[in-house]
Amino acid sequence: MNVCIGILAHNEASVIANTIRHLAAQSLIASPQPADYCVEVICVPNGCTDDTAEIARQECARAEAVPRNRSVSFSVEEVDEPGKCNAWNRFIHEFADPKTDYFILMDADTQCGQPDTLERLLLSLVADPFAYATVDTPLKDFSQKTQKTPLEWFSTQVSSAAFQGHLAGSLYCIRGEIARRMWFPGNIPVEDGLLTKMLITNFLTEEPNKARIIHVPGTSHYFQAILSLRTIMRHEKRIVLGSFINECILDHIAAHRTEAEDAAVYLKRQMNENSHWLHETLKVEFAKRRMELILNSLSLRHLRKLRGLPVSQKALRFLPLLAKTALGSISSISAYMEIKYGNPYEYW
Repeated sequence: MNVCIGILAHNEASVIANTIRHLAAQSLIASPQPADYCVEVICVPNGCTDDTAEIARQECARAEAVPRNRSVSFSVEEVDEPGKCNAWNRFIHEFADPKTDYFILMDADTQCGQPDTLERLLLSLVADPFAYATVDTPLKDFSQKTQKTPLEWFSTQVSSAAFQGHLAGSLYCIRGEIARRMWFPGNIPVEDGLLTKMLITNFLTEEPNKARIIHVPGTSHYFQAILSLRTIMRHEKRIVLGSFINECILDHIAAHRTEAEDAAVYLKRQMNENSHWLHETLKVEFAKRRMELILNSLSLRHLRKLRGLPVSQKALRFLPLLAKTALGSISSISAYMEIKYGNPYEYW
């Protein structure tokens, strides 16, 4: 069995060495027990303007020099063009062994919460032939702190947990044959949302089934939380814009693909026939649907999370959720303005 781990990194010089060292300590790689699988680790720095690639090469060389009872290799494949989706496409379809059975994708700031997180994600997927991917519980890096700052407390209160049936792009395990069917059509934001929809619908050929993506209890990872107000605003706008772009792409595919091709085949055909397909498609869809963003700005969906909670919990979470509702409204209007007057294709 061949397993390939991809670390997708953009300007992560401050954390990449620690991430690789942490990864090398995972039981999937470091266990003294022999295993019937080979592990390949590939770091993909993309469009970096700092020393991410050089630091990754040095750390990968150190990791590979460690004697092990398992077949493990570390390497770096640098990509000039920035963008996570392009790095993902090249990692899956170009850099990784084409016979890879399982892929593990992770961001460069990801730290596993347990020493066997990756191994449990892998073995859970191996054990469930219906599932296409496995996920753990994503946690913000400050979540273990006993004394949180007001902004950290606020961030904790407005966070929502969705595991089963949802991919978190910061860490997941996916079957090789399924990953190789997928091509991202461009460097879209919220790429994990598009991939989630593709997996749970078997590339738009079935009704959604969240059992295609299974959550492995007792596993988790930590990621760097966004805590400055300016960055939070930009992040929320990116989420709104990216989710809207995903809806436009998926609805367009559903309306135009033939019965003989699933969404993955349709996407690849369009990309091969027209390198500007994504921009041309979104231009048409934006013109028809951008007012949906204004309607979304009126949504009170975050406040619905208060339903069924004890009075004490409602009192604790009301103001943070009200603030998140206001932030969502501002982000939706900002995304609308970006589409109408800005350049949404380059925003991310």
